Amino acid sequence: MKHSSISMIKRYWRNTIILIIVTCSPASYANLDAHVHGLAQVTIAIEDQTIEIEISAPAADLVGFEHVAKTESDIKSVADLATKLAKDADLFVLKAGNCKLVNSTINTSSMTNQNQNSGVTDKVNKPSHNDGHSEVIAHYHYHCKKIENLSTITVTVFEKFPSVEKIQAMWVTSTQQGAITLNIKTTLLV
Repeated sequence: MKHSSISMIKRYWRNTIILIIVTCSPASYANLDAHVHGLAQVTIAIEDQTIEIEISAPAADLVGFEHVAKTESDIKSVADLATKLAKDADLFVLKAGNCKLVNSTINTSSMTNQNQNSGVTDKVNKPSHNDGHSEVIAHYHYHCKKIENLSTITVTVFEKFPSVEKIQAMWVTSTQQGAITLNIKTTLLV
C-alpha cells in the first residue's frame, strides 16, 4: 500500500471516531431514538483537506411519505429524492477552500430496500427495518485544495425541502467542535 493510501485510511478512521464521539455526547443521547418530523441532523467533520458531511432526516420531510415505495408514483418520488440529494451544491455552500465533491452516498433503503449511490464509494448500506418511520441519510465526501481558506459552510437544505423546519448541526475539526440549531433564517456554520 502506498503511504497516501494508509494516511487516507487513518484519516477516515480518525474522522469516524470523532463523529462517533460527537454524536454520542450526552446532548445527542436525548435525540438518538427520536423521530421528529420537521427536524433533520447534519454532522460535519473537517480534517486536513477533507470534509465529511452527513445529513439525516425523516423521509416524510424529504419525499412526503415514510412507507416502503410500492407504487410507480412512490418509486419515482424516491428516485427524484435521490437525484435532488445527489446535487450537493443545492444543499451546502462551502465558501472558499476550493472544495470539490469526491463522492456521495444516498441511502433511501428504508423506503426501497435498495441503495442509490453516486460517485465512487466503498460504503455498503444495509436496508434498515421500516417501522413506519423511515429515515433518509446522505453522506458527502469533499477534498479541499485550500482548506485553510474555508470560511463558512451554509446549509441551504431548507430551500429544497420546506418541510424541514430545523436542523441540529454538529461539527468537529482538529481544533474545535460545536453545535447549533439551524432554521430558515439561520443557515450559516462558521
